[in-house]
Amino acid sequence: MTLIAITGHRPDKFGLKYGEFDDEALVTSRDREAHVEHAVRSAFREKFAQSKPDMLFIGMARGVDIWVAELAVDMRIPFTACIPCGGQLWRWGRTWTDRYLKLHSKAAKVVRTSTDYHCEPRHYKRRNAF
Repeated sequence: MTLIAITGHRPDKFGLKYGEFDDEALVTSRDREAHVEHAVRSAFREKFAQSKPDMLFIGMARGVDIWVAELAVDMRIPFTACIPCGGQLWRWGRTWTDRYLKLHSKAAKVVRTSTDYHCEPRHYKRRNAF
């Protein structure tokens, strides 16, 4: 049985801006984000085709986690959504929140590693240890 755990970089770690932008910065940032998303999805698609995982464990954060979870759905690979706390979405914009909620409902299993609402570094460490 092949199990793979994924938790990766958020969009801002790729030099992409988070939050509201003026029109010019937004277009540039969205173009870069689309490019990075495509590269990440392509790399993982190739790896998953080779390794044929039976289950993925995904941290469900913005960026790589969400992109890979969407790829898992596309490739019909079951995944466990590993959620660090109840308030993970509280600062997210509408687009990321909608993507997250759609994936949450498609997860084979959902595990919340803390009952706390607010996420702190210890919650992410606990999730990553899971």
